[in-house]
Amino acid sequence: MRLHVFCIVLGVCGALSLALVQPKRTTVLFMCPHGAAKSVLASAYFQRIAKERGLKVRVDAAGVEPQDTVSPLIAEHLRRNGYTVPVAKPRAVTKADLEEADVVVSMGSI
Repeated sequence: MRLHVFCIVLGVCGALSLALVQPKRTTVLFMCPHGAAKSVLASAYFQRIAKERGLKVRVDAAGVEPQDTVSPLIAEHLRRNGYTVPVAKPRAVTKADLEEADVVVSMGSI
């Protein structure tokens, strides 16, 4: 579990550092195998940090082989800590997602 948390923090920090230097709105895509946990957490954390810093970003989360639902444990953790669950249902990443993203943070996806 600690390695997953480290990967999420590292991904959020990397995306944040890249968004800070972009003059235009930056699109950040977080990817994980199932689009139901790691990418959901990272995108929620990143959205809050970006909003607090006034960054112009669009944040998305997707999976390579998406599950049917967001992990109930992840959704509950986010709600309990004052975050909005950023996706209603995990979805598959598309070629367009990858082409449109300025930053892609892949957590065990490829």
